[in-house]
Amino acid sequence: MNVVEFLYRLFRNWMKKKLKVEGGWIKNDTLYFAVARQMGTIPILLDRRYRVTTIDEWYKIVKSDNLNEVKKWKEDVFDCDNFAMAIVARVNEMYELNSIGIAIGTLKDAETMEVLGKHAYNVIAADVDGTVKLFILEPQTDEIVEAKPSTKIGDRIYETEIVIFG
Repeated sequence: MNVVEFLYRLFRNWMKKKLKVEGGWIKNDTLYFAVARQMGTIPILLDRRYRVTTIDEWYKIVKSDNLNEVKKWKEDVFDCDNFAMAIVARVNEMYELNSIGIAIGTLKDAETMEVLGKHAYNVIAADVDGTVKLFILEPQTDEIVEAKPSTKIGDRIYETEIVIFG
């Protein structure tokens, strides 16, 4: 094990102890209907149940993660889909939360509505006053906004077509 691996393991174990996430379980049909109702798309769900936590806890998790600070965007090597997959893996590993999914949709300019292309990002399911609510997480900037069929983040519109929760 080299020094970088050692420091990463040390940091990961420290974060696991520092941020103990509480959460309850929901059945996959609860998540299925939440995505269909709130985002207007049909999700692909790979698990029978999902562990959700509060949106406040999600903000803490996202704030504690430094992926977008240490890893920079690189075309076709580490771009939007890689950021989205990496944050899912990190959250699954460190916090044992499987209520973060990968979303793929069309990205548009919010002012002109010009199609900019396909984009990958994340959807998180949170317990908000006993109800499952969905939020879009842009893993490259750590912005979190309530999910809608057409969601504005900054100067972009995210139109979700596919959501996959593992």
